[in-house]
Amino acid sequence: MVAQGFTVDLNKPLVFQVGHLGEEYEEWVHQPIVSKEGPRFFKSDFWEFLTLTRWWVVPVIWLPVSLWCISMSVRMGLSLAEIVPLIALGIFIWTFIEYTLHRFLFHIKTKSYWGNTAHYLLHGCHHKHPMDHLRLVFPPTATLILCFPFWNIVKLFTTPSVTPVLFGGGMLGYVMYDVTHYYLHHAQPTKAVTKNLKKYHLNHHFRIQDKGFGITSSLWDIVFGTLPTTKAPKREQYESNQEHLLTCNPKLAHQPAKIDHLVAGSAILGAICTAVDRVGYIREASFEILHKHYREKTSVPMTILHVFTHIAKEKMMSSSDHDISNAVLKSIVMFLEEKHFGTVEGNAKLHPGKNQCHFSDRSFSLENIALMLMESVQEFTQSNTLHQSLTEFRPEYKNFQLVWARDQSVPLCDILSLVELIGCYTDWTSENIVALLLKMLGMPLSVNFAVSVVSLLGQLSSIGVDADGCENEGISNLREKLSAFLQCETILKAGFAVQIATVCSLLKTLQLDFSTVFRLKTAMLPGCGDQSLSASANLVTKWFSLLSDEQRVFTAEFLQLPVVK
Repeated sequence: MVAQGFTVDLNKPLVFQVGHLGEEYEEWVHQPIVSKEGPRFFKSDFWEFLTLTRWWVVPVIWLPVSLWCISMSVRMGLSLAEIVPLIALGIFIWTFIEYTLHRFLFHIKTKSYWGNTAHYLLHGCHHKHPMDHLRLVFPPTATLILCFPFWNIVKLFTTPSVTPVLFGGGMLGYVMYDVTHYYLHHAQPTKAVTKNLKKYHLNHHFRIQDKGFGITSSLWDIVFGTLPTTKAPKREQYESNQEHLLTCNPKLAHQPAKIDHLVAGSAILGAICTAVDRVGYIREASFEILHKHYREKTSVPMTILHVFTHIAKEKMMSSSDHDISNAVLKSIVMFLEEKHFGTVEGNAKLHPGKNQCHFSDRSFSLENIALMLMESVQEFTQSNTLHQSLTEFRPEYKNFQLVWARDQSVPLCDILSLVELIGCYTDWTSENIVALLLKMLGMPLSVNFAVSVVSLLGQLSSIGVDADGCENEGISNLREKLSAFLQCETILKAGFAVQIATVCSLLKTLQLDFSTVFRLKTAMLPGCGDQSLSASANLVTKWFSLLSDEQRVFTAEFLQLPVVK
């Protein structure tokens, strides 16, 4: 019953559609649609009614049940000193049940028709429409069905007088869970604890969906190692330590490392990575150096890269798993060699004696490599695996006699990163890069792929601004195209994530951030006589004003902005 290339029609009842997605369901259901109004599930009004539950129904129905269970144990002779710990134990046990159900049942991977359908009804609908306020808490009918097995399990392991109070404590924990869950989605916390809990849960929905399964607490995520990792605290600690170091020794703040120290450190790093067979780290360091220091006019980055290759040699350059990245690395280095050591004397200085540059073997011009990469991306958009988004694909290399494995799988996100890196060293405004990326936005791309393409355009615009803040002529054209894209019908169909990515990229072309734009009270940017710049900024403001309250809240949370009503 799974249909190849099936597309869900959001204007029709969804439940009996999603099963046809097959393996595509996993990606589709985790691309959220942020809207207060949820979709229709069933054609039948009766079954549709059973899926709708207001949040207050949970405490109204189940709190009396919980209190009645507790009172049963009191009537059976249990004292208050015995009742209170058992209630607390029931709540504690519920937190474990909450975590277990969420992780192993609600996030089970399915691909069959009925598996997808059941999962969508159980939990998938909540991830697809996280702000649907009528399908956030558990329907009473479903809760009632689950009460019977849980009651019998408790009864199996406890005495007749303990069973009711322990079950009542668990029921109380459930009520706290469902009410808290609704609060985290629709309220605006003012306390630090609830703010962190809301951020923790939104992170599960919109960023790391295979981590952070706890709702009322992160206890079991910590115990079982599913706590989402975040680099922010480490960065803050690093910046704090760095500030303390510079305060203690102000001379360090204006004391760059000497060239011989950098070369010695590079040699040590290269030797260690080569000895433990981790040359991938050297390759990553090489790309990081090229990306961060592309504006530098010195040859220091070149020297470090040659130290790496001199030590790692064939291990670094002969890996068939990194043919594409190696080709880009060689092309950029040879471009820089020509730029800094274009003469015979300069080349002899860099490669004394009969030493041959390891980067010169099968290297190509940056223009040719850029064209090849863009052809690969274009081939991906036209392939039958469009739904795979940023997964691996196998491009065909037709225009160049490159010694690359034809069956090599390449993550598309790596291809786009290489395009960005080449843009640092060549004319990124050329038709080979920007024009083709803009053309792709008019195609039926998956959400993740569209976000990646739009984000890449934003990164390329940042490259087009020189160190003094002056932009090249290509940025104004890109700004115009992104502004038009933000207003077209295609972006409405693409979804909210693509809209946010487009706004972020558009603001990069303006060299502004969200906070600055939202504080503007006039139609013109301060100190700016270019009406096109102000028009783009006003367009962003208009876009934000048209969002629903839930979308504004999410945008503010996502971009760490104050909530704008």
